[in-house]
Amino acid sequence: SQNMDAKKTYFSNVGDQLGLYNGTKYEEVPSYYKENNPYFMDKRVVNGSIQYFHVNYENVNFRYDVFADILIFEDPNHIVQLINDEIQGFTIDKMQFVPLGDKYGIQKGFYQVLHDGKTKAFKKYIKYKKEKIVFSELVGTFDPYYEHYILFKNTMYPIEGKKQILKLFADKKSAIRQFIRKNKLRFGKNPDEFISKITAFYDL
Repeated sequence: SQNMDAKKTYFSNVGDQLGLYNGTKYEEVPSYYKENNPYFMDKRVVNGSIQYFHVNYENVNFRYDVFADILIFEDPNHIVQLINDEIQGFTIDKMQFVPLGDKYGIQKGFYQVLHDGKTKAFKKYIKYKKEKIVFSELVGTFDPYYEHYILFKNTMYPIEGKKQILKLFADKKSAIRQFIRKNKLRFGKNPDEFISKITAFYDL
């Protein structure tokens, strides 16, 4: 009887998130990684939604390990690494992430959607790990890095500056230049905003 009550309490607590317990064991970051961490925006836990095995789970607390490019769902008793190939997408705040990769010849993984129209723009979050000796002690760090891409006419183009975008959208170069000046956009100041607004303008 007590065992049945315990089971009822467990399933009542996990509720609609039961499917998120379908995964593998997550290996925690070694303790000597004391500076920064491998997670998205350096936040151990974020809140959002996850589409997993084609089921949408809302208001989920999870970790996005950017270094390993994996999602980790946990509760007080479980830490579960979700199966990447079964994740159709996820959101963090208002940011949408989708899986991309082999089809476009880019690194397989999760990409933030900056613009989703006829033309699409994406951002890839990356973290590199480094190890160094500090006063005879091994210390690990995670350094953040970003890459931007535009999917144009079914081809994925890496974007590193304004010139590449103007070259890509050459048929509207003059109008785009005016749009940039009018809205005081600068790639170096905010590449996410620059790419998303220019791509959206091109799609008009």
